[in-house]
Amino acid sequence: MMSKFIAFGAAALLAVQAIDIDCSAANCPETCSCSLSNCQAEVDACMGDADCAKEQDCAFQCPCGDQECALKCVGDTASPFAAPLFECVHSKCSTDLLSASAPAVDCGKAACQDVCTCSMDKCSSKVDACLADADCSQAQTCALGCACGDEACLLACMQKTDSPLGTEVAECITSECPMVLLGAPNLSCQGSACEDSCQCAKSKCLGKGMACLLDPNCVGFQSCSFNCGCGDAECATKCAEEQSSAKAMPLAQCIVDRCHQERNI
Repeated sequence: MMSKFIAFGAAALLAVQAIDIDCSAANCPETCSCSLSNCQAEVDACMGDADCAKEQDCAFQCPCGDQECALKCVGDTASPFAAPLFECVHSKCSTDLLSASAPAVDCGKAACQDVCTCSMDKCSSKVDACLADADCSQAQTCALGCACGDEACLLACMQKTDSPLGTEVAECITSECPMVLLGAPNLSCQGSACEDSCQCAKSKCLGKGMACLLDPNCVGFQSCSFNCGCGDAECATKCAEEQSSAKAMPLAQCIVDRCHQERNI
């Protein structure tokens, strides 16, 4: 799984605006051409970011399947625009040129096999991406030791990495595999001014909530929103505006849409 992501990740970095690049000059032209055709929005976002765009020359030199070369290029950027591009190329440009030579995650060794199995089913591409990143893979190994329902452990593991891929994994797991996560202490509703709204947010907006908790510039939204009364959309929006992270407003909007409006809380 790791080898697939590493190779696709490098190929993704080859993608630039079609008018500026000749994929026949790339060492892996097939994946370069595919990324230009199927991932244009992600390509544009990457090329609009200096940290992401500068890896083009590095990735251009990587032959198809050269894991060591690809890993070096992927590891050289911390751009938040790289992961979405990797995801797109991985899902839309897979070819028989690359095989899954790396062993799958052994969920039998995980402290919570249910979450591990669910994450490999629902979030496999994001897990692959994390495992392909040296920094993120350490957090992934840590997370395998977290017991079922121990969101505090998961949060602590993800905070050990600066890789944006860690947040991608955590948000996916909390969104797609919430059945054993809803009792998490970090998401306790005790003391909330409107426990009904808080409980609803845990169920309907858990992924966005975890993404916010994992971001030090967003985590203040939780304590602020705890003081918001039932149905007080203005208060939730104000709490989001007070955070410097772009992840706060989507969480506030989710709470307003999914809880205040849909459930009339």
